[in-house]
Amino acid sequence: MKKGLQFNKKIGRLISIVLTLVLIVSGVPAKNTQAAALSNIKGKTFFFLGSSVTYGYAAGGVSFADYIAQRNDCTSVKEAVSGTTLVDNGSSSYVQRMLKNFNRSQHCDHFICQLSTNDASQSKPLGSLSSSYNLSDFDTSTIYGAIEYIVCFAKQTWNCPVTFYTNPYYNNGNYQNMVNAIYAVKDKWGIGLIDMWNNQEMRNISAADKQRYMADDIHPTAAGYLEWWTPIFEDYLQNYNYSSSPIEVIGLQASSPSNGTINVVWGQTQSQIDNGQKYNVYVNNTKKLSAVACGSYNITGLSAGTYNVKVTATLNGQETSGATASVTVAGGSENPTTVNSDGFVQAGQNWTDLNNWSVYFASGWANDPTGKYKDGGSYNDFAVLIDKASGVDWGIQLKTKELSVESQKSYTCKVKVTSNMAVSQQMRLKDDISQTDTLFTLASGSNEITLNFTSADKAQIFFDLGQAPQNLKFEIKGLELINNDAQTQPPETTTEEPTTRIFDAFDIIEAEYFAEHQNGVVDNNSNASGGHNVGGVIDQTVLQYDNVVFSEAAGGMEICYSSPKSIANGNAEIYVDNMNNKVASINLPNNSTAWETYGTHIAQFDTNISAGVHTIFIKFVTTSTERYVANVDWFRIMRATDFIDIIYSGIDILGYQVSHISKGMRTVYCVDSTINGQAVVESGLIYSLTDYANENELYVGSPNSNVKNFASTSNGIVDIPNAPAAATSYAMTMLFATNTVSERTAEWRIRAYAKLADGSYVYTNCKTYRIFDIAQKLYERNIMPNEASHNYLYTDILKIVDQNYVEKPFKYKNMLVK
Repeated sequence: MKKGLQFNKKIGRLISIVLTLVLIVSGVPAKNTQAAALSNIKGKTFFFLGSSVTYGYAAGGVSFADYIAQRNDCTSVKEAVSGTTLVDNGSSSYVQRMLKNFNRSQHCDHFICQLSTNDASQSKPLGSLSSSYNLSDFDTSTIYGAIEYIVCFAKQTWNCPVTFYTNPYYNNGNYQNMVNAIYAVKDKWGIGLIDMWNNQEMRNISAADKQRYMADDIHPTAAGYLEWWTPIFEDYLQNYNYSSSPIEVIGLQASSPSNGTINVVWGQTQSQIDNGQKYNVYVNNTKKLSAVACGSYNITGLSAGTYNVKVTATLNGQETSGATASVTVAGGSENPTTVNSDGFVQAGQNWTDLNNWSVYFASGWANDPTGKYKDGGSYNDFAVLIDKASGVDWGIQLKTKELSVESQKSYTCKVKVTSNMAVSQQMRLKDDISQTDTLFTLASGSNEITLNFTSADKAQIFFDLGQAPQNLKFEIKGLELINNDAQTQPPETTTEEPTTRIFDAFDIIEAEYFAEHQNGVVDNNSNASGGHNVGGVIDQTVLQYDNVVFSEAAGGMEICYSSPKSIANGNAEIYVDNMNNKVASINLPNNSTAWETYGTHIAQFDTNISAGVHTIFIKFVTTSTERYVANVDWFRIMRATDFIDIIYSGIDILGYQVSHISKGMRTVYCVDSTINGQAVVESGLIYSLTDYANENELYVGSPNSNVKNFASTSNGIVDIPNAPAAATSYAMTMLFATNTVSERTAEWRIRAYAKLADGSYVYTNCKTYRIFDIAQKLYERNIMPNEASHNYLYTDILKIVDQNYVEKPFKYKNMLVK
């Protein structure tokens, strides 16, 4: 079978053909057979704190910590008890065992702590990242607080680097939140991280290897520790820089050159310069600058008062006690602004005070961020466009004026914002009076951020966008302050519904907000969101929604409805832009016994909806003798990427080959006949160049024209040694189109897919490769099947990219490389 396509002018064609060559399997670290101790590990003392994974629960009490000591002539002090948590909930918690069981006078070169899976399985409270660096300030009844306490105590007690490690991926949303949290702690404290959770090679191992390496989703076997985990830890420790410690700060001076501003300046010796150390700056124990070079910095936006300033030196995960100074500051002042031609106002550095929101771009520190704002004249209409990012907490801020609230009442603040990009860095929403805060990340499109707090005699809503990237457009679309005790809200924070509605496709759209309808009736219903629903929907009812904005391709819908059994039954047909373009027919199964009870249902479209502004029609049709279809509360469109179902068994990319005969790059993959209890009706590969598509765009039906998928056929079946017994292996080859450096070094992104009998798709994680890299492995390991193939790698790939590449003689080894 030969099937070609024009992929793009730079690379050329993809063709699926049958070949039999040597296989390189990626993703499984080879067994470490080192004869001598690793130089950077030998003789050191490591403290390991953890639970069953650190202990070696499924391997007779022997884990990677023991193997590291045995193989590298070093000392591993292992404090591990199965079933225990980071959260301090008793004498066996991580916190208590760290305090009681480690020798505080013993030298420790590196403190290594497990991110416990038990906190996730027991649903311990996550908490939030503290702004403090004081040991007594951390709430160890939460995961965040316990982690920060462990980091702070280890640094203070043993003055050594601290590293956390995660488990490899398993299906647990709580642990995913903990992984996100450890990245926030890493950024704040400068600790190390061995992140096996996001390690794509570890995620992509074959089902057979995973069965050999893992006793269950969490606990490695002896082989898993020795062959899979230990090399990862050894590589991390061998490459860790233990060469020196930071040298204490000298010559600190703090002054107030203007209202609301502190100037901090210090010096350094040649030894400190040679060390390459960085510095942290604290004001009243709040970190204002992180990992900056020695110099002079302004800290602005301060109110009048006396402040304690501390500067510490950092290096290799260690931090000095610091030098301190005291300075008195007069009150701050506002800066002038200039209007930009793009409709935004160029903000001055430091605070720009407006009628509702005020905006702050730090001056003289935090990498001097700059930006613009657009003020709609209410709390519900304000936008910031970041020209130059801060990357440091408090570098960019927004705040309201002080809002009138009742003292000691429970309030909920809901802020609707839109973002022009997804941002994984955590940012902060807080009430600046009570100092209650919450951390959030942004999705592309609409977001709703919620903050619960107990008020003082006033409230001031405050955003810290210091971690926001350059070119972020952060638009506030609504601010609602709810008195939970009185069930009232201040009148200044409400927004009237616009006459002409514009919908974000990926946000909730109330059913009653239709622009046109046929048989649609709006009912009052206290059980429905917004107090209304479209009720008594009968056969052939059509609801029309104009101006629905799709920021990216959509692949399905979530709909909230009531369909009582024996009263209602039917489908919702989805049309785009006109009633001739049907993208889905969604069955609405019975989900209640009364009209007042609602439930949600998610379904995938048959055809994706492209990005842009569309009109959506929902046509309801009965599928039985019942008169009604449903009462409808709301719906929201779902991104196509929401339906990329990544699985880790049943389908796998095995590796890559280079063909001398066909002059092409071959990918070998395998797929089971049944996945998730469903028969596999189609399988294949999806390709794109990494420069032309991101990982979330690689799926069947992608609107990105640079993404191509090809189904496997019986002509592509190959016999691969050691492939899973229940799977069929296939080969697909991309023929080379040019003999150029750009083609040989272009980076490809690829994933395998399988279509199941119910019409759904499942996918592997994406992998990337370059022709040059694969050719180099084959050539250096001398494992091409004959001399002509070996020489082809050198003349047609390696030497084209690197004219100085050293030629090697052919010595066939007849081996499979893993």
